[in-house]
Amino acid sequence: MLLFTVTPVKQIGEVKCAMVRYRSMTSRRGMKEKIVRVIVLGAAGMLGHKLLQRLQADYEVAGTIRESEPDAILRRALSGIELFPSVQANDLSSIERAIDGWKADVVVNCIGIIKQ
Repeated sequence: MLLFTVTPVKQIGEVKCAMVRYRSMTSRRGMKEKIVRVIVLGAAGMLGHKLLQRLQADYEVAGTIRESEPDAILRRALSGIELFPSVQANDLSSIERAIDGWKADVVVNCIGIIKQ
């Protein structure tokens, strides 16, 4: 099991920024639970791509993006990480398709909907 700690850092307008830390926890029996596959929804965002970079060392990770393909900058930042394109926050079937396609043990939602 993972324990995520979210610490508010600051607020810029309507956007709240936070620092996310995680660590492995042991179960009540003292045995580590095996989490192998993690998918992060919103991989192109500030929080999502950083979380993927941190988790990549310990887990099999994948991410979702709303675009039909990642741009060159994102592709470099998430090198070696599988990305599921065309996943929309308001389209449950696209989210389910990504989660089922990755066979995720853990889903982390980092999708941010911002008024523009």
